[in-house]
Amino acid sequence: MKYQLGNIQLDTHLHCVTRGGDVVHLTQLEYALLEYLFQHANTVCKRDEIVDNVWGQRFQYDTGTIDVHLHSLRRKLGFARNTPIESIRGSENNENSNDNNQG
Repeated sequence: MKYQLGNIQLDTHLHCVTRGGDVVHLTQLEYALLEYLFQHANTVCKRDEIVDNVWGQRFQYDTGTIDVHLHSLRRKLGFARNTPIESIRGSENNENSNDNNQG
């Protein structure tokens, strides 16, 4: 399956992420986090749900763990201020895009 957001593409068959055709090198956790966010695009993803699905249900974390990985993911994908990966105070993390295409 392929997911696309602007010039970012995630190919689950090749286990590869590209930005504008160039390979983006992600850690396994960053890749899993990005894939989870693509799968749940346009929805608010609660931290507990992210942790359960990306890290595993038995992982003990503090809120900074997710923030660090999101920051690294944004940086590697070339997102600055206008990022489609938002942290919503009072809610949880949200991938907000109308450009997400699956197929």
